[in-house]
Formats: sequence, C-alpha cells, structure tokens
Amino acid sequence: MHKDDLRESTGILAGIFAHDFNNLLTVILGKTNLAKMHIGKDSPAHEILCDVENTALTATHLTGKLQALAREYDAVKAPMAVGQVVISAARQVIGDSGQACRFDIPEGVWPSKIDMDQIHLAFRQIIDNACRAQPEGGGIDIRLANISDIAADSGLDLAGGRYIRILIRDHGKGMSKEALDNAFNLSFFTSDKRNRLGLPLARAIITQHGGRLILESAIGKGTTVTIYLPAAESSQ
Repeated sequence: MHKDDLRESTGILAGIFAHDFNNLLTVILGKTNLAKMHIGKDSPAHEILCDVENTALTATHLTGKLQALAREYDAVKAPMAVGQVVISAARQVIGDSGQACRFDIPEGVWPSKIDMDQIHLAFRQIIDNACRAQPEGGGIDIRLANISDIAADSGLDLAGGRYIRILIRDHGKGMSKEALDNAFNLSFFTSDKRNRLGLPLARAIITQHGGRLILESAIGKGTTVTIYLPAAESSQ
C-alpha cells in the first residue's frame, strides 16, 4: 500500500474505531453509574466501581485523539458515477499484471453521493485482494446494477430507498470458513497473500457512506464482494 494511502487508511479506521469505542464507553459508564446507585457508599464494591468509572473517563481522552486524527480525512461527498470510479480503480490496480477484468456496467446506473478518493481507495483494496487471490489469473468480474427497493434484498441492515449494487468477484481458490469469519479481524493472519487491512478498510469506508459490504467465499469457489451504496437524491 502506498504511503499516502496508508496514512489516509489509518485516519479513516481511527474514526470508525473512535465511534465504536465511544459507544462502548458510554455503556460502561452508564452501567457503572446505575450499579453505584444500588449499593451503599460503605460497600467495598463502591470503591471498585469508582475506579472503573474513572478509568472509563480517562479512556474517553483516547477517543478524542482518535477523532482528531480522523478529522483530517473527513469525507467530502458529491454525486458521482460509481462505474467510472470502479473502472479507474481496477485499471490502476491491474496495470501490467496480466489480470483480465470484465466489466458489466449498464447505461443509466445511478450516481451515488461519495467521497471519490475514499471510495476509489475502497475499490482498490478489494480489487487488489482479488488479484492476490488468483496470482495465475482467472479474471475479475465487476458488475453494477440499480436496486429500486433495498427491501427486495433481504437480510440487509440498510435504510429504505434506492441503492447501487457493485459486485466484485474473483475466481481464485476461495477462503476457508475460518478465514471468512475473520476477514475483518486485523489480528488474524492467513497463509495467503491477501492484504489484511484491505477488507476492514473497505468496509469502514462503505459503512461511512451509508452502505454495506458483504463478503461471500468458499474453498474452490472464489470470493465475491457485494457493495451497496445509496443512490444520490438527484437520481431518484
């Protein structure tokens, strides 16, 4: 990963982690305060709970530092053609690698309100992993489609409305169940050459844009990454 990409990736992930960490701290502080209300001040547990509360309050300073790092990379969103962004990302990653990339991008695909640099970075991470998964080639399929009603795709935790679906599929050896279950775990090491930061970063960026990233894979069946991005209001 390029040095500038790594800096930006760190900032984006810092923002996601800070948000999630802050939510956890809020629960800890709330439960601790509730527990203190149900015991007397003379109880030995009261002092322990005070220590927990003080530690949690100290930890909130860490979220402040993470948020400060993330602010440098706040998304600047504008309606853009997602197809053009994914084609550019694919061509940049593939370069002279000899990999074949097959595009299915129909006319009339809606624009999405995105930060082009961040979404471009997300696509590059996914496509880079697809290339790494099939070093001897095999081709990468990229398909875009409009989804008029997201409710038609069951099981997605998304607000109602129109979305663009981006499907990126490789024909590599696929991932084991253990690797698939830990695909977004930065501390999990695999024996292949996948970029461990790639998928967590891509998912963080897509989530930050109000979308979802879904990963499907099985040994011998390749890997498919499906992304849903909200359509820009002007397209509705």
